[in-house]
Amino acid sequence: MAACPVAPSLPFEVFLNVVDILILEAEVTAEPMDLCFYLSSRSEPESRLDVQVTDLFSNPRWTLRNRKRRFEQLRLALQVNSKTRGIAQRKFPRMTVWDSYSKKASPLWVHPKTDLFNPIFCSMPSDCIQFRQALQYPLAQDRVLVQSLVNIQGFPRDFLMEEYEADVDSILALPNIKEITLNSEVVITSASYRYPEIDHPHPSAELIPLSGYFFPTIGRWTGWHRQALEYFCWRAEERGIKVFVGIGGSAERRKLELVPTADGLRSRLINPICTCDI
Repeated sequence: MAACPVAPSLPFEVFLNVVDILILEAEVTAEPMDLCFYLSSRSEPESRLDVQVTDLFSNPRWTLRNRKRRFEQLRLALQVNSKTRGIAQRKFPRMTVWDSYSKKASPLWVHPKTDLFNPIFCSMPSDCIQFRQALQYPLAQDRVLVQSLVNIQGFPRDFLMEEYEADVDSILALPNIKEITLNSEVVITSASYRYPEIDHPHPSAELIPLSGYFFPTIGRWTGWHRQALEYFCWRAEERGIKVFVGIGGSAERRKLELVPTADGLRSRLINPICTCDI
């Protein structure tokens, strides 16, 4: 009886191409997950920062499903060998997070270009110093978090107050930060309502004055802390950091980009604040 032919093995280079395609698909389909980070209250020599899934902008139950879906996409690359695992973790670094829904700590493969991080600021001077040191000189277990802080959201409305100055300095000094989304109330307008003194803007590349009517929080900032807000935006621009304004501070609900100019702070509307096209 003739022996059955042995199927040729798949060349490893071809297999790596398959892994690359799987990782690329995971990147393209990655949905943002909301996480918060803060100074740890635990006395551990390996870590000074904690991370957890936040329910501030999304449902932790949805985030849990999102995490499982992301892991399923990366499972093959993570489990074959150290080489494929390293390829996956260059795009999706692994960190341990606390999940408030499942009530346990578990690994999460974050996507820094997509995922959104909300800082929990300190107010005590001693804590601010520790927070700054933890971000500027991260310990081994905190390094992945600090390198992943690209998109920051959820700044408190009173972030311009003096007690947050050290924390804000720490955020602006992060090595990979690209975007910050501030928190503001937004007045969503109706096309059927005519404003007696002001016409509502529509998204465009045009720079327009800040509107305290449609963005009440910004109106208070410019009334009480105009110089501090302008200084913050100038410092961010010098570091190549874009500053946005979103409903509730959510980067997924951005409405406005703040742009410092020689004539003062201006804004660019990037998403509608009206129902004209509905």
